[in-house]
Amino acid sequence: MSTLTIGNAKPVIPPTDQCYVGVFTDDLEGAGWAGWEADAQVSHVAFYGTYTVNNSSIAPQIASSSTVPATGLQIAWGFSGSVDLAHIPTGVDDAYITSTAQNLAAYGKPVFLRPNWEFQGTWYPWAAWDLGGNPVTGNTPADYVAAWQYFVTIIRSIAPNVSFVWTPFCFPPSESSPAYLVTDWYPGNAYVDWHGTDVYPGSDYFYTYDNTVWGVDQSVKYAARCGKPLMIAEWGIGQPQADDDDPIWINQHLDFIENNPVIKMHAYFSIDDAQNGVDYQLSAWPNTREVFRRRVANNPRYLFS
Repeated sequence: MSTLTIGNAKPVIPPTDQCYVGVFTDDLEGAGWAGWEADAQVSHVAFYGTYTVNNSSIAPQIASSSTVPATGLQIAWGFSGSVDLAHIPTGVDDAYITSTAQNLAAYGKPVFLRPNWEFQGTWYPWAAWDLGGNPVTGNTPADYVAAWQYFVTIIRSIAPNVSFVWTPFCFPPSESSPAYLVTDWYPGNAYVDWHGTDVYPGSDYFYTYDNTVWGVDQSVKYAARCGKPLMIAEWGIGQPQADDDDPIWINQHLDFIENNPVIKMHAYFSIDDAQNGVDYQLSAWPNTREVFRRRVANNPRYLFS
């Protein structure tokens, strides 16, 4: 069994034959993760996840995690730059990058940092296109790669406890023009520690585990080709399959993890997304919850610390 080095602030070491369990919640200060653990019937998980507001300080996330009984954190870090991605390597945001690194180092435990995730969509300010599908100046894949390489170099020099996770949402073809490949955003193996992907079994998007362009199998193959561990950085049971709480979806997800040893972590998205009308919390789906308890809570494949 692999374990993490905590005291001297080392990055995450992928387990040899297991898969870390993580969870995203709305509340890192107590009620959110405690409620999920009660639903899942586990005493704790290895990594607790949270988000930052774009270009904001990471200090509140670090501070709120101080009471969480976690091995470490997974932080989805939004950083489109004060101007755009293209300007980040000019040094205009160096003070912000340095402050972020100092806060991460002060945490003193391993951190999965997921900068600018789901980049090939249109819904985040670091995307190459706006919501109307129009190209955004300064946010091309080449700009993304240059910015990533720049801030990774700075953060690594200050915070050795950070593992950088590159996180597309599967490998679909570009739906906007100009058309890019997902790999056009890849910063290179030297600047990436883990690969990630976000998948929501049975939903309108991110739903297949096969070899199609929307299939998670594409992420498995690319991570293996690059020699990187793969993280299912977000996954959750929501609509439309949640209308009947069919356990086929969680069983499909767990079967996939257990059949693909390159997957070294998965983090459940335990959030009631009222804005989009989807409640992903296990408490909302009793059939799914029971499968999780039976297949994960006492399964040696899954690592909780």
